[in-house]
Amino acid sequence: MLFVALWTAVASCGGDASVTQPFTPDTPQPAGRRIVSITSAFRSTCVLTDAGTVFCWGENRFGEFGDGTTQPSSTPIAGAGGLHFARLYGSTGTARMCGLDAGAQAFCWGYNINGEVGNGTTDPAPTPSLVIGGHRFTTIASSYHTCGLEDAARAYCWGPSIGGELGDGTTDNFYSALSPQAVVGATRYTAITNGTEFTCALQESGSADCWGWGVGLGSGPGDRTVSTPTPVSGGLRFARISAASDWVCALTVAGVPYCWGNTGDSLRTAPTPVPTNLTFREIVAVSAHGACALTQAGEAYCWYERTAPQLVPGHHQFAGLGSGLSPDRPSLSADYCGYTAGGAGYCWYWGTIVVNGQAVPELTDPQLLPPLP
Repeated sequence: MLFVALWTAVASCGGDASVTQPFTPDTPQPAGRRIVSITSAFRSTCVLTDAGTVFCWGENRFGEFGDGTTQPSSTPIAGAGGLHFARLYGSTGTARMCGLDAGAQAFCWGYNINGEVGNGTTDPAPTPSLVIGGHRFTTIASSYHTCGLEDAARAYCWGPSIGGELGDGTTDNFYSALSPQAVVGATRYTAITNGTEFTCALQESGSADCWGWGVGLGSGPGDRTVSTPTPVSGGLRFARISAASDWVCALTVAGVPYCWGNTGDSLRTAPTPVPTNLTFREIVAVSAHGACALTQAGEAYCWYERTAPQLVPGHHQFAGLGSGLSPDRPSLSADYCGYTAGGAGYCWYWGTIVVNGQAVPELTDPQLLPPLP
């Protein structure tokens, strides 16, 4: 039987956030309709259920629902061609989804103008298409290009190589890899993430490498590119990393958040600590220079550009975070989303209030996603 734990404050120096009130009661969903992942691809959102099924809503401009159409929907509909997946991944830049099945085979669908789906073609992919090469992946990352970590922790990327983001040594504006290409070097990675024209990955030691557009390197103004893995400045060891658009956020092994890249008004030219004493276990960056993170207890905090993290209203206890759009905001860019242990999904975004004549960003109340059909 599902229940919500009531967490009480336990203050400790450098420890997790103190939880000073009970969490809002969970809204358990029926078996087979519990959300275990939520992600976005441009202006579409898809969720993965505990049964491995996919449901989507939004624009579906390039077939990112995976249902064989490009018809939009304002309510959740069955997606991914009826296939079942163990994990689901969206795209931080384009309208594409990917999933890993129970056998760790990768399928992608949606936007495929430069071979980002990895099926050997640039044909439209309105239904899930197998990524060729016989790889077994543990995770996928997708933006304007796509990457994956093989079960042996080897990194592969495919799609366009405008700024060296494939990591295979190419920087040709007219070159696209239509199938997975091995990233240069024999480094073993545990996590991988993509932004616009760059890729970052975590070594087993926790050290971060990036390649492509230099903004991901945290080592300068971002006006250079590298086509092979290059260490991120600062020598920090990270446990989690997440990129979106032109910036990166990561958690150290102690759970301390750092961000670098474009903050909207300037560039953070090196990994810079987020102004907070909180520590976190999960982090998700989204476009427009924002990020959210979860404390060990499941409290969600978000920040925008250089602001300090704000507690997400409603005091829900989240099991995981993602990005997406509430069905009532289908034409906007990605918001923040989360799901509870009971499988209920919520999305929220940054609004503004006026304080002393100045517009100040403020998080909206999370909106409960509608029941899945």
